[in-house]
Amino acid sequence: MDGDRKLSFVELRSALSAVFDLVDLDGNGRITPDEGRALTKESKGGLPSMIAGQFRFQRFDANKDGVVTLNEIRNPAVLKRTFDEFDQNSDGYIDSSELKKTGLGVVLIRD
Repeated sequence: MDGDRKLSFVELRSALSAVFDLVDLDGNGRITPDEGRALTKESKGGLPSMIAGQFRFQRFDANKDGVVTLNEIRNPAVLKRTFDEFDQNSDGYIDSSELKKTGLGVVLIRD
């Protein structure tokens, strides 16, 4: 997000917040499974579909109440686990090739 085409841990936190805003269709600060499904249905495979497809409720819904909040997205343990999963070569950055594999590369790293 600083132009180097790699995401640090701090940059991932900001990027996931931006994705949250895209998926939270009604802007109420909570993402429901219905919002994710509606987004996927409307987009028919476009960018929002990729976002919704990668938005894993099981990962982010820390209290298992069926919705995801921004605080849950920013949970340090969840962020660390997500970062480590995406940083496949363990170099401390998520580069564009690693990010493209997640389906979020178009959103988080722009040409």
